[in-house]
This record gives sequence, structure tokens and C-alpha cells, in this order.
Amino acid sequence: MSTSRPDSNRIPSLDGMRAVSIMVVLFAHAFQTKNFPTLSVHRLSLLADGKLGVRVFFVISGFLITTLLLKEKAKTGRISLTAFYKRRVLRILPVYYFYILVIAIVCGLMLHEIPASTYISASTFTTNWWGVWSKPFTWPLEHTWSLAMEEQFYLTWPVLLACAGPRFAGRIWIPILMLMPPCLRFFMWHDPLMDHLFYFQGDSIASGCLLAFLLDRRRPQMSKIFGFFPALFRATALVLIFLNILLASACRRLDIPFPLHLFVMLHPTVQCISICYLMGSWVLNQNGVSYWLLNLAFVQWIGRLSYSLYIWQQIALIPHTANTFPDQWSLAQWATTFPQNLGFVFLLAMLSYYCLEQPMLRLKAHFAKIPAVH
Repeated sequence: MSTSRPDSNRIPSLDGMRAVSIMVVLFAHAFQTKNFPTLSVHRLSLLADGKLGVRVFFVISGFLITTLLLKEKAKTGRISLTAFYKRRVLRILPVYYFYILVIAIVCGLMLHEIPASTYISASTFTTNWWGVWSKPFTWPLEHTWSLAMEEQFYLTWPVLLACAGPRFAGRIWIPILMLMPPCLRFFMWHDPLMDHLFYFQGDSIASGCLLAFLLDRRRPQMSKIFGFFPALFRATALVLIFLNILLASACRRLDIPFPLHLFVMLHPTVQCISICYLMGSWVLNQNGVSYWLLNLAFVQWIGRLSYSLYIWQQIALIPHTANTFPDQWSLAQWATTFPQNLGFVFLLAMLSYYCLEQPMLRLKAHFAKIPAVH
């Protein structure tokens, strides 16, 4: 297999990281669907961590958006919030609202009662704040909590950068957002909404913003740091990302309690920093087997599909506990059963990407003040 051709408008390895992230999410959700191989359940259950996949998306988002805004500031002397929000609207909203419309039609036909509050919270990007999980069948819209967090980031960070300037934002806002979530997780680690609120998870986005600042302001120094035994430190970063699994296994073998409270507080931040290291290493050091794998043409293609895959997977990867289609919907039952549900996800994502997302991306280019970076 060949790697994709170099493209100056695309940051190396980001699409590959998106591909890995979405495959982790797809695996975590497919793991809960009908007919998933039961012999694999015990060994693979700890790897079915959709939160980790979403966390990688958040880090990428913080890094990419900050990189774009800093480049615009350097080139034009200012940040155009109007142009930024036009680009974000064209990038996010058409696919997103079309999906919500499809869910309203399909669930209406199936007589599944998704409450109006769920549609309202999803449509207003406030799912992570209130009541989407209060009814039996809200699964098709539950993943909108992560899009809500993204939009809340878009509403605050660019405005802060444009109005207060990169110096204030980089030195004040990023450290606060890196330190606040671990402290909140320490005191409220039992809160069921903890995984979905920006205040608890903002360190993932902030760490990506921090990496963008470091590469923009300290690139020569960062090149030296990321170039120091990259294979060894990439392996170390992977170990830290999955430290919860390794430590849990060790605790079981030694029959000692797992430090859950401490891990809930600190491990998400450790994961974010480790993800940032990997991202910086692959961006600056374009070598090694892992870099080659991430930049395979097929892997990059999956990465470009990742937004549509994330949006549409929820309609096909329905947990077996919630998969209660009426008898006359036998085709729907078949399409949401493993493994054909994964094929159905990719079919929907390709239709979404080529028929809706791509035309919007071409229109989005008209609002770019600088060459688009992905």
C-alpha cells in the first residue's frame, strides 16, 4: 500500500489520527451490538473505550483550530471571526442537521418516542448540559454531547484569541483550562455528567491548543525535543495512554485495590499530553513505521470520512439492549446487527461525505483567508 501524496494544505498524520480515533469509537459501539463475537468480549472489553477516541478528536480539534487562527493572525494581522464562523457553519452544520432530520423521520416511523427535549438539546448544541439520557430510547442522538463541547469551544476560544490576543490566551486561558478539569474531577469524580461537561474535559482541547502554540512559537526547540529518540517516546506515550488497562490488570493479579479516584482525576490529562506528544512527533518527525501507517492512502481516506462516520454510526451501531425494532422492520434489525452494521455505517458515511460534506467543503474554501489546513 502507498502513502498519500504530499499536500501542503494538510498537516501530516492528522487524518491518520482521525482514522484511529473513529475506529476506536466504532469498535466501542459495535462491541455492544447484536451478534458481536462473545468469545472476544472478555479480552477486548477494556479496549472498547469510545471516550478515548473522542478525546483524540478533541486534542486534534484544539490543535487544528488554534493553528489556523495563529496562521491567520500572522498573515493578516487580525483574526476574522466572521470568516471563521462561516467556515465552521459550512463544515459542521449541514451534515449535523441533516442527520437530526433523518433521525426524526426514522424514529417517527418506528414509533420510538424520543422526547422533544432531546431534539432541542441536540439542535442547540446543549446535549452535554441537560437530560438527553433520561428516556429509554435516546441513543441515536446521545453522541451529540461531543459536538456540543466542540461548539462551545468554537464560541469561546476564537473570540478570546481575537479580542484578548494570543499572548493572554496562551499564558492565562490554556493553563487554567489544563488545571481546572483535574481539580473538578477530584472533587466531583462520582458525578454521572462528568464525562460530558466542558469544565471537566476541557484539558483535552486545551492540550491541543498548547501544542499549536508551542509549534508556532517554539518550533526549533520542539523539533529537538520531539526528535529525541522518537520511537522510544512514542512507545512510552502509548503505554501512558493505556496505563489504566495495564494497572487494572496488575491490581487484579496482585489482589490490591485499583486507585480509581486518582485515575479519574489524572489519567485523562495524562492521556491528552501523551496524545499531544504523538501528534507533535508525527507532525515534526515524518519517519518511522507508525508515521508510515498513519499516512497510508486508505488510512487517510478513513480519516477524511471520520466526521461523517461519527455522525452516522449512531443510527447503525445500536446497543442490543436498545435495539427494539418492530417486527415489520426486519431490514432495520438486520442492518443494525454485527458485522453488517459496520458496512451500513461506511455506506451512510460515504453518501454523506461525497454528496453533502464535500460540496460544503468546496463552498467553505471561498471564506478562507489563508490556505485551508486540515
